[in-house]
Amino acid sequence: MQAPDSHSILATAKELWGYIGPLVGLYAGNSFSRSAQRKQWLLDRRKEELREVVSAMTQATIELQTYLAAKGAGTEQPWSLWIDAHKAAFRIVADRIYIAEDLAQRDIPNRYIAAALKLHDSNDPESSAANEMGEIINEVVKLATKVK
Repeated sequence: MQAPDSHSILATAKELWGYIGPLVGLYAGNSFSRSAQRKQWLLDRRKEELREVVSAMTQATIELQTYLAAKGAGTEQPWSLWIDAHKAAFRIVADRIYIAEDLAQRDIPNRYIAAALKLHDSNDPESSAANEMGEIINEVVKLATKVK
């Protein structure tokens, strides 16, 4: 029996690669595309959660400042408006999935609550605690604009 020469083996391999190559390329391209889509989906979820946190914290801050301003003017508003906004903000911060680690690393929930209590105790809607709350909110905004 005669051994196949290297030229015919190479020709056969080239012919097989002509059939298999495009399939391998399709599979690899599809895998890369799915990976990129998943990464983008995760980034979108993070930004969505961060937007919700910023919105809830901003609303709670506004309600507390409004309460304190009205209290200072002698036209007190119901305390429950701030309590409800504060509870909503805390719930939204606490139930995040994709950004929980980022918030915990920066101690944002505890810092925000401490600043809110400090603002409440100051009875001054323009105190340094209000600025602290704003800085914490801005820190969350920066997280949302940071690309990972």
